[in-house]
Amino acid sequence: MSSNVAPLKDGILRWQPLLGLATLQAAITLLWVVYNAYLVQLLGRFGFPPIWAIYLLVIESLVSVFLEPIMGGLSDRPHSSGPAQRQLLDRFPMIAIGVFFTAIFSLAIPLVAMGSGLQTVAAWILPCLIVAWAFCMSIFQSPAMALIGQYAGETRLPQATSVLMLFSVVVRVFSASATEFILRLGPIVAFGLASGSLLVALFLLRWLHPTSSHADQMGQTTSHLPIARLALVFFVGCGIGLTGRSIGATLGGKFLMPGVSLMLVWFLAQTAVMIPAGWGLERWGLKRVLLGSLGLVGLVLVTIARHGDSPWLVVFTLMLGVAQSFILSGTFPFALNQVPENRSGLGIGMYFSGAATAGALFGLVVQFMGKPSPQQAAWLGALGMGMAIAGVVASLRGDRSAKVMAE
Repeated sequence: MSSNVAPLKDGILRWQPLLGLATLQAAITLLWVVYNAYLVQLLGRFGFPPIWAIYLLVIESLVSVFLEPIMGGLSDRPHSSGPAQRQLLDRFPMIAIGVFFTAIFSLAIPLVAMGSGLQTVAAWILPCLIVAWAFCMSIFQSPAMALIGQYAGETRLPQATSVLMLFSVVVRVFSASATEFILRLGPIVAFGLASGSLLVALFLLRWLHPTSSHADQMGQTTSHLPIARLALVFFVGCGIGLTGRSIGATLGGKFLMPGVSLMLVWFLAQTAVMIPAGWGLERWGLKRVLLGSLGLVGLVLVTIARHGDSPWLVVFTLMLGVAQSFILSGTFPFALNQVPENRSGLGIGMYFSGAATAGALFGLVVQFMGKPSPQQAAWLGALGMGMAIAGVVASLRGDRSAKVMAE
C-alpha cells in the first residue's frame, strides 16, 4: 500500500476503502442471518425449548449494551495521542482479533451442535459458545464502523453510510427470499461460508485501507467527553432499534403474493432508495431529513396499529421502506456529529449500545408477555420513533445552545 495518501478534506469520499468496509458490513449481516436461521434448530438438538432462543438473544443484546461503547472507546485511545502515522492502524488489532475469534466460534457452534454423545452438562457448551460468539462480535463492530469517519469527509458521511447499509440490506433481501436455500445448506456449510466471508472481508478491508488520512489532522488533540451528546446517541439508537424490530414483527408472516413476503417488499424498497437517500441527506440537511423520515415512519405505524390489515398495507410497507432508507443512511452521521472527531469509536459504540438495548427490551416483552400482535408491534414501533424524534430534537437544541455560546 502506498504511504503517500493526502490528508482527507471535507467533501472527499474514498471509495476503495469504503467498499472494503461495506463488504465487512455485508459479512456481519450474513453471519447474523445464518445464526438466526439455525439457532432454534441447533438448540433443539440438545433438548433446549424454542424459548431459549429468546433468552440467548436477550443475553447477547445485554453483552452488546455494555461492550460496544467500551470497545469503541478503547479503539479511540490511540487517536488521542501517539505518532500520527500510526493512528490509522491502531483500530486494526481490535478488529482483527474480534473477527478472527468470531469466525472460530461461528464454526464451533454448528460443530458442537451437530456432534453426537454430548449429554447433560456437556450440552451447556453450546449456549456458552453462543454467548462467547456474541462477545467477540462486540469487540470489533464499533471500531470497524468508526473507520467510516476516516473514509468520508463530514459532508459525505450520509453517502458513505448509504453504501454500507446498501450492502447490508442486499444480504437481507437474499435472506428474505432464500431462507429454504440457507437451511438446505446445513449448519456446518452455512456457518462455514459466513465465517469465511467475514475473514475475506477483513483481508479486503486491510488491503484497501490507506496508510494515512485526515487522522494526521487530529494530531494529539484532546477533548472533553460529551456525556449529554452520548446519551442522545444512545437514546436515538434505542428508538430506531426498537422500531426496526417492531416493523419486522408487524410485517412478519404477511405476503403480497405466494413467495413474496411483505418483509421482502420492505427490504427491496430500502435497496432501491438507499443510495439516493444518502444523497438527499447531504443535499437537504441531515437532521431535517432524518426528522421527516422518523415522523413518516411513526405516522405509518400508528395508522397500521389503528386499522390493522388495511388494503393499503402494501403501500404502507413501501413507505416504511423508503423512509427507513433515509433513517439508516443518517444513523452513523448523526452519531459521529455528536462527538469530537477523536471519539468516533465511542459515538458509534453508543449507537450500537442503544440499538442492543432495544433488542433486549423487545426480547423481554416477548418472553414475559408473548409474541405481540401486528397491531401491538406497530404501537411499539411508533413508541420507538417517538424516542428517536425526541433525541434528534434535543440535539438540535444543543446545537443552538453551542452556537450561542460560541458567539
